[in-house]
This record gives sequence, C-alpha cells and structure tokens, in this order.
Amino acid sequence: MAEKTIAFTVDEDFHKKIKMRIAESGQFLKGYIVNLIEEDLKKANAEKKAENYSYTIEDALEKENELREILNRIATQK
Repeated sequence: MAEKTIAFTVDEDFHKKIKMRIAESGQFLKGYIVNLIEEDLKKANAEKKAENYSYTIEDALEKENELREILNRIATQK
C-alpha cells in the first residue's frame, strides 16, 4: 500500500509537550501520532457498531418469538 504524507503545524509550546510525551513513551513522533489516530479510529468503529446493534427488549423478544416459530415449523415438518 502506498504511503501518504500528513503534515500540520503546531505552536512551539504544544510541540514541546508532544516531544516530552514522546520521550516518556519511548516512541518516535510518527509512531506516536499514528497510534493515537489508530486508537481513535478503533473507538469510532466500535461506537458505530454499538449504535447499529442497539436493540430494545421488545426487539429481542420479537426476534425470540420469530425464532421459536421457525423452530416449531421445522420440528413439525420432520
């Protein structure tokens, strides 16, 4: 996969804070920033999946009843 460049400017004080944090973590700047972005993307993906699977109790009971009906039909066909 081809690599792309992401560049941005930050003020000097913020840059110093970043450098200190990177030194503490033992990472390089690129790894540190990529890791932060990857973690954010994972979190956003998990939140999106959770939204897609947010069923109510009523939804679950309805699905349960549908499955019971299907199983009963299968059982009576044998």
